[in-house]
Amino acid sequence: MVKASEREIWLARRAGAGRRGDERAVLEETGPVMLRVIQRVLGPQADEVEDVLQEASLALLGSLRAYRGECTLRHYAGRIAARHAIRARRRRERERDKVVALRAWNEHRDLRAPSVSELQERRDDERLFRELLGKLPEEQAEALVLRVVLGHSLPEIAAAVGAPPNTVRSRIRIARERLRRMLIQRGVGS
Repeated sequence: MVKASEREIWLARRAGAGRRGDERAVLEETGPVMLRVIQRVLGPQADEVEDVLQEASLALLGSLRAYRGECTLRHYAGRIAARHAIRARRRRERERDKVVALRAWNEHRDLRAPSVSELQERRDDERLFRELLGKLPEEQAEALVLRVVLGHSLPEIAAAVGAPPNTVRSRIRIARERLRRMLIQRGVGS
């Protein structure tokens, strides 16, 4: 691993102290590297590239006081950009999975022609399901939908969300308990 030059360490220290000119110099030096890393992780046509670059740039500036010069400033910035891009990609995939799960849930309903009252009841159930699902923390809602609606196994869900299987199991258990309590509060469950 190549260590940082004295100039890079000096620049990082001054930028970490809040000197605007030095902050700008750090961003000018590291920006192209960060952009390249983010585009590789998200894809060059991704909508969120600029947002992730901005988040990563702010994180870089906020972490410069901790920079020890054990690697080049560009390498340091690239690692920060990669972490932010990976998080953004996971967020995007979770959102896509939620949409897919809701569509699948909607498509797997009864295929016979329902009565008007059954249609109204389904709409009410769907509305209630979406409302209650929206009140759960994102990680719990995601795990619950992947397990209950789509029928994925715990190891599959763990791989998809990047969490240990026991964490996924806990998220599903807690989500079910919360849903049960919310339904009871509304007089729907027992």
